[in-house]
Parts: sequence; structure tokens; C-alpha cells
Amino acid sequence: MCKEPCRTSALAGQAWVTELEEGNPKRMYQSFRMSKMNFFSLVYQLEHNYGLRVSERISVAEQVAIFLWIMGQRANNRNAQERFQHSGETISRQFHNVLNALNAMAIDWVKPWPQEGVHSKIADNPRYYPHFKDCIGAIDGTHIKAHPPEEGPIQKWIGRKGYPTQNIMAACDFNMRPNFLPSDRGVETTTPNGNHGSRVQCDDCYMDTVRASMRDFIMENNIR
Repeated sequence: MCKEPCRTSALAGQAWVTELEEGNPKRMYQSFRMSKMNFFSLVYQLEHNYGLRVSERISVAEQVAIFLWIMGQRANNRNAQERFQHSGETISRQFHNVLNALNAMAIDWVKPWPQEGVHSKIADNPRYYPHFKDCIGAIDGTHIKAHPPEEGPIQKWIGRKGYPTQNIMAACDFNMRPNFLPSDRGVETTTPNGNHGSRVQCDDCYMDTVRASMRDFIMENNIR
């Protein structure tokens, strides 16, 4: 059994984060997929408003950096151990601490924003006004990678992308703020011969559900 210390790099987690904070802004964006200003703002919000605290050896900035680096680089725990020079248990704990804080933050930030009158993008454009004066945003859908439950056939989760996905429909206002975000648990399915016929069979049922959800959302938020 090897007794030699493993995490001995001179550029450990906090030193590396500090180097990024003081270095070229492009490095932080490439590492965390976020600008310096947004990184500092996120750290401040999570620490002062959403309960993320300094641990015995790890600052809040490094905790957020661990989370963003794993998400932005599609890295795993072992990769993060080497990058930040911490044990796997520490990496996992800090990742989930940040995730819990972000979940609390999402309650305040990911929600419908109040709408007063007609948005200027419509009101000031004669091509849109008055035809779209009641429009509250735009709707589009996308498939995101999913991790389906272990029970049941995984094939029903596989769509045209060739791997398990979940269909997400989003409605955003003209300031790119989310208004509505339903998901389809059924998602697009694949038949044994490789066709996507199952999706066609459930489209009507799915869209009825979406329309009902959006109708309830509009009524509950007094959107007219």
C-alpha cells in the first residue's frame, strides 16, 4: 500500500481560484463558463442570502468554483480531486452544499416576473402592435440529457439524439426571463425498428396537458 501523500500540488484549489480571480478574465470564463463579475455576484448571493458558509478549509468562492468547474467542464469527482487537491468526500460534500444553496436561490429567481402593460419591444414596433399586444413571450422546446430510473426499459427515454433525454418546453419574456417551464415525463420514445412513432401517438395527450398547465398558470398569475 502506497504511503506517499497524494494531494500535494503547490497550486491547490484556493490558490488556483485566486489566480483566476486576479488573472485574465478569459481564463475564468473558460473554466467556469461565467464572467468574473457574475462569479463574484453569485458567490456573494449564495453566501449572504442562501446559507452557503465557509467550511473549515474551503472558502465560499472555492466551493462555488468546484461546482461550476464540474458542471462547466463535464468533469467527474476524480477529476475535481486532482484539480482542487481535495478528497473525493470533500468534493462531493461541497458540490451538494452549493447545489442546495442554488436550489434555494432558484425559488426566488426562477419564477414568473410581473408584467405591466405591453412590452416596449411590441409597443414600439408597428409590425407587432397592436397584433401581438397580449403576447407575454415566446415558447420553444429542447431535449436535455436525462438519467432515467433504473427500473423499466431505458429505450423509452431515447430519442433522436441517441441517448436518454427529457423534453423541456420553456416560455421566456422579452428580457429572456423564464415565465413557464413544464417538462414531459413521457419524452420522445423509440420503437423497436428505430422510428419515433410513439411520440406521435402521445402528442395530442401531451399538448392537452401543456395547454391546461399554461391556462392554469395564466389564470393564477392574472395575466391578460
